[in-house]
Amino acid sequence: MSRDTGFTEPFNKDRNTTLPHPDADTSGNASIQASGILRSSPTNKQRQPFHNKVGNLVHEEMEKLEESRLHAKQSVIQNKILENSEALEVQEPEEGGSTKN
Repeated sequence: MSRDTGFTEPFNKDRNTTLPHPDADTSGNASIQASGILRSSPTNKQRQPFHNKVGNLVHEEMEKLEESRLHAKQSVIQNKILENSEALEVQEPEEGGSTKN
């Protein structure tokens, strides 16, 4: 017997393996009454502190990544400056070198 639950069945394409609760009213006229629905009050802040902590951790990790990126960029720039300054160094002639007559 196949029942349409409104959800796709990921496990079996031939039949629906989603089982209804034994006390469920599966008739065509069944509906959920308002008394069966839990209402969440807007003053319920139980989850907010956890989310704030997660948000802060993500923010801290992003700051660390940005600091690492900037440090790496500065290192590359310093290396290029050092390479350029070495390339521009003028070597003085050695003493006792050959002279033209």
